[in-house]
Amino acid sequence: MAIDEKRISRLEGAYEQVDARLADPSSRMDSVEANFSARMDAMEAKFGARFNTQLILTVGSWVTLMAAIIAVFFTK
Repeated sequence: MAIDEKRISRLEGAYEQVDARLADPSSRMDSVEANFSARMDAMEAKFGARFNTQLILTVGSWVTLMAAIIAVFFTK
């Protein structure tokens, strides 16, 4: 009889843990959403910085090429 009572009390404890976890799923979703939003913001900032670097390199290369073409044009 003591073994059955231990098993029952163990099952009741496990049930209480499951009940506590499922009590408020919206709070868990809010934390997941906040974490996802923070990660997306960080990625967006990283991509923005890379885009700016790529834009500067592209414009700089174009200006250098145009300057070389103009220099060749006016030296003849």
